[in-house]
Amino acid sequence: MTMINKKITSAGIELTEKIEDYVDKRIESVRKFVLENEEAQLNIKLGKTTKHHLKGDVFRAEIDIHYGKNYFRAEAQAGDLFSAIDIAKDELVDEITRGKNKHLKMFKRGHQKIKNLIKRLGARF
Repeated sequence: MTMINKKITSAGIELTEKIEDYVDKRIESVRKFVLENEEAQLNIKLGKTTKHHLKGDVFRAEIDIHYGKNYFRAEAQAGDLFSAIDIAKDELVDEITRGKNKHLKMFKRGHQKIKNLIKRLGARF
């Protein structure tokens, strides 16, 4: 079973049960990227960017995840806290997917080079 240690911190806002439940629900989609029997550390920072602004991108969400040798980070600012959480979560999933695709691309490239080398060696004999 995948073990994710989660830590939620807030700055300038009160961390309510509703906010924690919302974060838990949104972060559930990140769980599928962590391998079975692998431990992950998930740090979530929520807060306001400034105390004196009333309009604009006032709320901020930062999400960091560490698992194995991997480290991914996403941050977002939005007009309300829940939108900032959604944007940061989507950005994190995109970053993890890009990293996974990069790894597969490198593996396929190496496989193709070995295959070409074997073909060249076979043509010589």
